[in-house]
Amino acid sequence: MDKVIRHRADVALIDIKMPVLNGLSAVEELRRQMPALRTVVLTSFGAEPNVLRALQNGAAGFVLKNGTPDELIRAVRAAYGGDAYLSPAVTRMVLGMVTPAEAGRRREAAERLAALTPRESEVLYPASTTRPPRGST
Repeated sequence: MDKVIRHRADVALIDIKMPVLNGLSAVEELRRQMPALRTVVLTSFGAEPNVLRALQNGAAGFVLKNGTPDELIRAVRAAYGGDAYLSPAVTRMVLGMVTPAEAGRRREAAERLAALTPRESEVLYPASTTRPPRGST
Protein backbone atom coordinates (compact mmCIF):
# COMPACT_ATOMS: atom_id res chain seq x y z
CA MET A 1 0.00 0.00 0.00
CA ASP A 2 2.88 2.34 0.76
CA LYS A 3 4.20 1.93 -2.81
CA VAL A 4 0.83 2.87 -4.27
CA ILE A 5 0.84 6.07 -2.23
CA ARG A 6 4.53 6.85 -2.76
CA HIS A 7 4.34 6.38 -6.55
CA ARG A 8 0.97 8.15 -6.79
CA ALA A 9 -0.52 5.36 -8.87
CA ASP A 10 -3.55 5.99 -11.05
CA VAL A 11 -4.89 2.43 -10.65
CA ALA A 12 -4.17 -0.15 -7.96
CA LEU A 13 -4.79 -3.85 -8.46
CA ILE A 14 -5.69 -5.30 -5.06
CA ASP A 15 -6.05 -8.93 -3.98
CA ILE A 16 -8.44 -9.58 -1.10
CA LYS A 17 -5.99 -11.96 0.53
CA MET A 18 -2.89 -9.92 1.32
CA PRO A 19 -0.24 -10.62 3.97
CA VAL A 20 -0.48 -7.51 6.15
CA LEU A 21 -3.78 -5.79 5.46
CA ASN A 22 -6.94 -7.41 4.13
CA GLY A 23 -7.44 -6.23 0.53
CA LEU A 24 -10.94 -4.95 1.25
CA SER A 25 -9.58 -2.84 4.09
CA ALA A 26 -6.80 -1.68 1.77
CA VAL A 27 -9.38 -0.48 -0.78
CA GLU A 28 -11.09 1.49 1.97
CA GLU A 29 -7.85 2.96 3.31
CA LEU A 30 -6.52 3.85 -0.13
CA ARG A 31 -9.81 5.56 -0.96
CA ARG A 32 -9.47 7.61 2.23
CA GLN A 33 -5.86 8.58 1.55
CA MET A 34 -6.06 8.95 -2.24
CA PRO A 35 -9.63 9.77 -3.32
CA ALA A 36 -8.67 9.97 -7.02
CA LEU A 37 -7.08 6.51 -7.04
CA ARG A 38 -9.04 3.86 -8.94
CA THR A 39 -8.88 0.36 -7.48
CA VAL A 40 -9.60 -2.99 -9.12
CA VAL A 41 -10.06 -6.01 -6.88
CA LEU A 42 -8.61 -9.23 -8.31
CA THR A 43 -9.55 -12.27 -6.33
CA SER A 44 -10.73 -15.84 -6.25
CA PHE A 45 -13.07 -14.87 -3.39
CA GLY A 46 -16.10 -13.57 -5.32
CA ALA A 47 -18.49 -14.06 -2.41
CA GLU A 48 -21.31 -11.54 -2.18
CA PRO A 49 -20.08 -9.82 1.03
CA ASN A 50 -16.67 -9.25 -0.60
CA VAL A 51 -18.20 -7.75 -3.73
CA LEU A 52 -20.52 -5.50 -1.73
CA ARG A 53 -17.80 -4.25 0.58
CA ALA A 54 -15.39 -3.57 -2.28
CA LEU A 55 -17.99 -1.64 -4.27
CA GLN A 56 -19.26 0.25 -1.22
CA ASN A 57 -15.69 1.31 -0.51
CA GLY A 58 -15.19 2.68 -3.98
CA ALA A 59 -13.59 -0.13 -6.01
CA ALA A 60 -13.85 0.62 -9.72
CA GLY A 61 -13.61 -3.03 -10.65
CA PHE A 62 -13.99 -6.55 -9.33
CA VAL A 63 -12.37 -9.32 -11.37
CA LEU A 64 -12.22 -13.01 -10.56
CA LYS A 65 -8.91 -14.81 -10.95
CA ASN A 66 -10.50 -17.49 -13.10
CA GLY A 67 -11.14 -14.83 -15.76
CA THR A 68 -9.01 -14.26 -18.83
CA PRO A 69 -5.98 -11.97 -19.05
CA ASP A 70 -7.98 -9.81 -21.50
CA GLU A 71 -10.66 -9.37 -18.85
CA LEU A 72 -8.08 -8.09 -16.37
CA ILE A 73 -6.72 -5.68 -18.99
CA ARG A 74 -10.25 -4.40 -19.72
CA ALA A 75 -10.85 -3.87 -15.99
CA VAL A 76 -7.64 -1.87 -15.50
CA ARG A 77 -8.27 0.20 -18.63
CA ALA A 78 -11.86 0.88 -17.58
CA ALA A 79 -10.73 1.98 -14.13
CA TYR A 80 -8.01 4.20 -15.59
CA GLY A 81 -10.58 5.76 -17.92
CA GLY A 82 -12.95 6.52 -15.06
CA ASP A 83 -15.35 3.66 -15.79
CA ALA A 84 -16.19 0.52 -13.85
CA TYR A 85 -15.75 -3.15 -14.71
CA LEU A 86 -17.18 -6.28 -13.11
CA SER A 87 -16.48 -9.87 -14.13
CA PRO A 88 -19.54 -11.40 -15.79
CA ALA A 89 -20.16 -13.68 -12.79
CA VAL A 90 -19.98 -10.67 -10.47
CA THR A 91 -22.35 -8.73 -12.71
CA ARG A 92 -24.87 -11.59 -12.52
CA MET A 93 -24.53 -11.62 -8.73
CA VAL A 94 -25.11 -7.87 -8.43
CA LEU A 95 -28.10 -8.01 -10.77
CA GLY A 96 -29.52 -10.86 -8.72
CA MET A 97 -29.22 -8.76 -5.59
CA VAL A 98 -31.33 -5.97 -7.04
CA THR A 99 -33.89 -7.99 -8.98
CA PRO A 100 -37.24 -8.20 -7.08
CA ALA A 101 -37.73 -11.92 -7.82
CA GLU A 102 -34.31 -12.65 -6.40
CA ALA A 103 -35.00 -10.61 -3.27
CA GLY A 104 -37.74 -13.04 -2.20
CA ARG A 105 -35.55 -16.06 -2.89
CA ARG A 106 -32.69 -14.48 -0.97
CA ARG A 107 -34.94 -13.71 1.99
CA GLU A 108 -36.18 -17.33 2.07
CA ALA A 109 -32.62 -18.61 1.85
CA ALA A 110 -31.53 -16.31 4.70
CA GLU A 111 -34.37 -17.59 6.86
CA ARG A 112 -33.35 -21.20 6.19
CA LEU A 113 -29.71 -20.42 6.93
CA ALA A 114 -30.66 -18.70 10.18
CA ALA A 115 -32.23 -21.96 11.36
CA LEU A 116 -28.94 -23.85 11.06
CA THR A 117 -26.94 -24.77 14.13
CA PRO A 118 -23.48 -23.18 14.46
CA ARG A 119 -21.87 -26.52 13.51
CA GLU A 120 -24.11 -26.89 10.44
CA SER A 121 -23.14 -23.38 9.34
CA GLU A 122 -19.47 -24.15 9.90
CA VAL A 123 -19.69 -27.20 7.64
CA LEU A 124 -21.91 -25.59 5.01
CA TYR A 125 -20.03 -22.32 4.49
CA PRO A 126 -16.86 -23.74 2.85
CA ALA A 127 -18.97 -25.96 0.61
CA SER A 128 -21.11 -23.03 -0.49
CA THR A 129 -18.15 -20.81 -1.43
CA THR A 130 -16.19 -23.40 -3.42
CA ARG A 131 -16.96 -23.86 -7.07
CA PRO A 132 -16.05 -27.03 -8.96
CA PRO A 133 -13.35 -26.69 -11.61
CA ARG A 134 -14.55 -25.76 -15.09
CA GLY A 135 -15.64 -28.78 -17.11
CA SER A 136 -16.13 -31.04 -14.09
CA THR A 137 -19.92 -30.77 -14.07
